[in-house]
Amino acid sequence: MLPSILFWLIIFPSSCKFHVTDASLTQFNLRSNNTLDYNLKVSITVRNPNNNIIVYYGRITSIAWYKDNDFSWVSLTPFGQCRKNTTFLQAVFEGKSVIKHKSKELGEYKDETSVGI
Repeated sequence: MLPSILFWLIIFPSSCKFHVTDASLTQFNLRSNNTLDYNLKVSITVRNPNNNIIVYYGRITSIAWYKDNDFSWVSLTPFGQCRKNTTFLQAVFEGKSVIKHKSKELGEYKDETSVGI
């Protein structure tokens, strides 16, 4: 047990941080048949703040949401990240998806689009 505690105190890993640094939404149209047409590009930074740990991300999935509806998933390329390193990623969501929404959400969508949001 003591070696485990000493190992933990020496390494003392910190959580890796994911941040969206930029987003571009060029299409977002909810049609009357509940089909959402979308084109969204998101820039992401991943920071490994650790001095002694190399991180390997074997599976990363980025999910796009609107009003409690996930409408697209993108698998990002697996990669390894060295110590004290920042990696830049891009997720591109493009296509169409049928979403289930409540009448309140449809009203909010219409209100938002009418004012240019």
